[in-house]
Amino acid sequence: MKELLKKAAIAGVGVFLLGGVAYANVGNDHTGYDSDNDASLESEYEAEVENDNDADIWNMIKGMASTGYNDAKYNTGNGEVDTGDAEGTVEIDNMANSNKTTVAGCGGCSFDGVDVTNSTTGADSHNDAWAKFEAEVKVENDNDADVDNHVCVTANSGSNDANYNTGNGGVTTGNSILDLAISNTLNTNETNVE
Repeated sequence: MKELLKKAAIAGVGVFLLGGVAYANVGNDHTGYDSDNDASLESEYEAEVENDNDADIWNMIKGMASTGYNDAKYNTGNGEVDTGDAEGTVEIDNMANSNKTTVAGCGGCSFDGVDVTNSTTGADSHNDAWAKFEAEVKVENDNDADVDNHVCVTANSGSNDANYNTGNGGVTTGNSILDLAISNTLNTNETNVE
């Protein structure tokens, strides 16, 4: 019984954390004659991240910029149409299913300060000291996106009439401008394992 207590007392493991760094002393110190001593440290870290995104986007846009469809007709005197500019802007910006995942090993710690030793061991003693660290990180990104952009745009300055006038007939239109911009950013994944 005394021998068993002696063996248990001389095999030790000490672990503490400081500033995210693991410091550990694993080993057997001052072991007895013909003793069998084991000291071990085992650390396992497992992180599992699953991002599951589903996006269904449906845009239906109808735009029209017009200075046309003007009439200057059937006038006894002069008939004239003078229009300004017609401007329109259509912008579609779809952003969906964006994942940014950062996983720090063992919760952000490191094991630079781990010391595994056997010292001052007794004659004919058998001493084992070991440290084992395992880290498993699994990141799964599953993205599904369905985007339908239905766009109908018209810029018109035509279809003007200046006829059947006794005097002069004239049509002057401005610019008809329609800007269209479509941007789809989908299913972007950024994964960092530190």
